[in-house]
Amino acid sequence: MKVIIKFILLWLLVALPAAANAEYSHGYIKRFYTEASGMTYVGFVAQPPGTCDNWTEHMKFDSTTDGGKNMLSVLIAAKLSERRLDLWYSASDAPGTNNTNGCTQSVMAVLTGVGLP
Repeated sequence: MKVIIKFILLWLLVALPAAANAEYSHGYIKRFYTEASGMTYVGFVAQPPGTCDNWTEHMKFDSTTDGGKNMLSVLIAAKLSERRLDLWYSASDAPGTNNTNGCTQSVMAVLTGVGLP
């Protein structure tokens, strides 16, 4: 019985973070910018699945948090070195749309993790 409980707890530790990062893709950064509020918007050369296109940006994240600051550092390094990024994100509420038919900053995909392969 203890083995089953340990297995279930281990499974929850792995499954719950994966659910928070429901989407995975990879790509090269086309451009990014940060507003005075600290919100950073990122556009990729090819649009990742599950995202919308808001004036060439596909994802956003809060770069005022410790995690956001770390992700911004990785984005800068990837852009300067022209490296491909691994991306984890929550999908857009309006995937496949653009700034003319429904993609706004409020419905963009939220970047939750980045990595250099």
